[in-house]
Amino acid sequence: MIAGSGVNLPLMRKLSATYETSRLPGKIVIPDSIGSAGAIKAALDGAIDLGLTSRPLQEREKAAGLKQIQYARSAVAFAAHPSVPVDSISVADLLEIYSGAKRQWPDGQTIAPQLMYKGDSVNAILVSQIKGFSSAINEAWHNKYWQVHYNDFSMAEAIAKLEGSIGFTDSSFVYLAQGKMKLLQLEGVAPTADNILRGAYHLEREMYFIYRDPLEPSAIAFLDYVFSPEGRRIIQAAQAIPVARLANGNR
Repeated sequence: MIAGSGVNLPLMRKLSATYETSRLPGKIVIPDSIGSAGAIKAALDGAIDLGLTSRPLQEREKAAGLKQIQYARSAVAFAAHPSVPVDSISVADLLEIYSGAKRQWPDGQTIAPQLMYKGDSVNAILVSQIKGFSSAINEAWHNKYWQVHYNDFSMAEAIAKLEGSIGFTDSSFVYLAQGKMKLLQLEGVAPTADNILRGAYHLEREMYFIYRDPLEPSAIAFLDYVFSPEGRRIIQAAQAIPVARLANGNR
């Protein structure tokens, strides 16, 4: 049983499906998103074998007995419905869109911004890296301008279905959605793994497994697969960046 942050799930389901067909018989169960907080609670309770988070553990969570293994990094990206007539968005436009000052795309289509709830970890990344974004989304939350989502699947579904929509998620989530959403460049820079690695794109977040010892042999076998050359290729194909197991102190 593997459960947690929704942004990890498309990639984790891809990894588990390939693992099941090429490795051992059996079934890896990955339910719908329970969030990073839900994964932490479930891992502490022993309800799941591996949890998935999109942030590192806090010291108090480590003190409670949890351990973490980072397995990937991914670009935090702005994505839009395929009907949106732009391929790149500027910071100035983003601030106007989320504050409610800009309401139409260049073709006259109504802009439909999507927000994550205040406690989601992606908000902290955007606020820390985009000057002025904090004021824009705080105004949006306060005035209840736009639809607020409580998991990444809800955000992705809205972007994919609602013409004129724009929101933010991980680039790997968009790549694995196979054309249902459009990735937007930010100030002309694409949210790709290569651009993160060369320092051209600065919005990114980390993906972790969390667990309590002792791990079941089946969980260890799956972790071995994720960090194997085959697992790394799957992560890279989703435009995420695999993390070396030993490089970050993983077991």
